[in-house]
Amino acid sequence: KVLCAMLVCVMLLGMLPIIVFCIRHGFGPGMLVTTTHGILQALLGSSGGFVGWQSFIGDYLVAYMVLGVAGLFRGKFVPAALLACATRYLVHYVVGATVWGVLILSGDVAIHEYTEGIVRDEAHNLALLRYTLQKGEPKRMLGVLRKESVYASEASGKEWAGPKEIIARLQFVRDSNPDKKYYAHLATITSVDDGETELPYGVGQRCVILAEEEENNYVSIAFLDMDEEGYVTKLTISVNGRYHFKVDEPIRPKNILDDFEIPESVAVPMLARAHFHGFLDHETEDEDVLGCLDNVKTYENNIAQELEMFGDDSETAEKETCAHMFGHLFAKSIEYDYSQRHGLDRSQILDGYSLQDAVAGDLGLHLKPEIKDKLRIAFDYGKQFYKDLKVFCAMHEDSEFEEELFKALVIVQQIGEVYSKTILDAQLEGLE
Repeated sequence: KVLCAMLVCVMLLGMLPIIVFCIRHGFGPGMLVTTTHGILQALLGSSGGFVGWQSFIGDYLVAYMVLGVAGLFRGKFVPAALLACATRYLVHYVVGATVWGVLILSGDVAIHEYTEGIVRDEAHNLALLRYTLQKGEPKRMLGVLRKESVYASEASGKEWAGPKEIIARLQFVRDSNPDKKYYAHLATITSVDDGETELPYGVGQRCVILAEEEENNYVSIAFLDMDEEGYVTKLTISVNGRYHFKVDEPIRPKNILDDFEIPESVAVPMLARAHFHGFLDHETEDEDVLGCLDNVKTYENNIAQELEMFGDDSETAEKETCAHMFGHLFAKSIEYDYSQRHGLDRSQILDGYSLQDAVAGDLGLHLKPEIKDKLRIAFDYGKQFYKDLKVFCAMHEDSEFEEELFKALVIVQQIGEVYSKTILDAQLEGLE
């Protein structure tokens, strides 16, 4: 039976090819292959991955490496498989009892403060109790219970003494309603109604509020009494309606959007995109772009000519060709500046500014092939600046689309001009 069980284990855990290799090729090659296999399993995230370098060494490096002992029994499958499986199991057992034990306790009981042992105080104990009640893993409470600890139920008037009885009671409550969804909230007692008897807990007492099925369907309150060392001496579950409480605001993990600020100008996201795609170098400041005013009149005329083709139907412009217009004007501004600086005929360039070109994606280029390729790339990337305009207008609902569109189309041409002056020539020289 043991042999069958071990063979099944080998098959299920995928160790059979490794063990066969070790048996055939011996201890040395076997250790090399098993160690490499363990590293690959860790890098690929097998079995959920690892947490910390201790877990990497124990659960992957050593646990797979010991399979190489099968190479000590060349040609003898049964003893090789038994020894390999037994040693790997032993490694996982030791790692689970040490490394993972520390990680579980430090994560649940002493978040951000674990150094040389479990931190036992009101805040950490309540956090642990909340997790236990909501997730249904009562054994996690063992680290904060003493032999004389008591679980008291006010509803039934019964008490259960000792860690074993307390854990069993908590587990019983969970098992008796397996389909029920539980919630637990950290809270503070804000007031206590008067009554014939004085209640044991007063205003300011921290507690855990239990709810069933819905987050605000409160059914009971859990209180903790602790000794000087922070161990829980008594866990009380109360259903007394005289207690009034305030639930803590849930702790929300910080995310990248917390530091996000809504831009005040459409230029902000457009310039950021230009830097990201390499059309502006890191030395170019925003003022260097927005301060390019020599050709603004030309840019405004270009925009007016293209917008005139749409008439008054700005909605049609937005839906059909705005993105092409951004790309078209971006590429043409680059071409205009390049031709101006190299003494080329600009009249041909001005003739190329038309809505038909924008819609068709045609730049009407009259330059050498290498710069044509650059401008076609610029045309494709330039269309993305329209996304920045749409997002900006969505964040500023009071903004006028036509006004912001005009601003954005000027900016995209200013970006093209700066790109031509600062980066384009160097790129073309690199192609020669």
